[in-house]
Amino acid sequence: LKAQAEMPAHVLGTSACPAGGSVRVDEGPSSLDDLRKGTGVEGDSGISPLSLPPWMDMERYLRSKGFFEAHMFSLVLAWHCGLVMGFSLKRLLDALVFTHASDSPKKSMERYARTFGHLAAWHLGNVFDPGSKSFASIQSVRELHAGVRKAMETKMPGTAWISMFDMACVQSGFMGPITIVPRKFGLRASPQKLTDYIYFWKCMGYRLGVADKFNLCSLGQETSDKVVWQILDDIVLPDIQSPPVEYHPIAQAYIDGLNLMFLGIPVFSIKSTVGFSYYAIDKKVQLGAVDTLRYYFLRLLAFCLGRVPPVR
Repeated sequence: LKAQAEMPAHVLGTSACPAGGSVRVDEGPSSLDDLRKGTGVEGDSGISPLSLPPWMDMERYLRSKGFFEAHMFSLVLAWHCGLVMGFSLKRLLDALVFTHASDSPKKSMERYARTFGHLAAWHLGNVFDPGSKSFASIQSVRELHAGVRKAMETKMPGTAWISMFDMACVQSGFMGPITIVPRKFGLRASPQKLTDYIYFWKCMGYRLGVADKFNLCSLGQETSDKVVWQILDDIVLPDIQSPPVEYHPIAQAYIDGLNLMFLGIPVFSIKSTVGFSYYAIDKKVQLGAVDTLRYYFLRLLAFCLGRVPPVR
């Protein structure tokens, strides 16, 4: 399998079925309504971690390493905004509250430091190689999801926790901002490189157990961008404007944990991050004086990421 995983396989959308000779048609969601059909579906397809998807193009997937190395800081900024906005999604927030793994600054800092470690491993290695750290990393996250899912369904039966729909929403938080408005996060890349990055997240969805039918990135960038905007307009923005009561404690713990890396100096805040996120999608939000300074710091950071080579 390791030898197989190191060789380019089928090219996305053009591979033929060897037995019947017919052209394979990619399956995936073309709208938010398609994703919503996964609300009651368990968020793990059960696919073996040792199997390659029929649409696999290993050479294309491995390009993610160069993309990550060139744009790591822009990606981290986008992930930061995606987290602060995404905490407002009730079903995802319920899972965070349930685990008690990020309800204090110290625990939150440690949790999201681990999250970054996982993301870096996925980008820099090969999650399809059973002998790699990347494989072990993504498998541990998949198993963690399974454990939390089982515990939540045991204590709160009647709901499909961490469903296919939930997994797609999480996926949108990690790849959506950087692919729909890359320059707002200081990322300057060719259309082909952004398309390849969508493909990378298609691979990550597969390895995390997301069925192609509910994989946000299954049908390529044109479709994924459309669905990401629908998720923003129909779910994220309404939720962040009227967040659940648990939102502020979890989001504040994350922000305070982040500020611990700056000796506790409040460099970041919820409001300034939301303000920058709104700016990224050409919307505005009212901010106080201090948060306005933090907001412009984030804008300056994004500007430098896009234009100053040593920072990039």
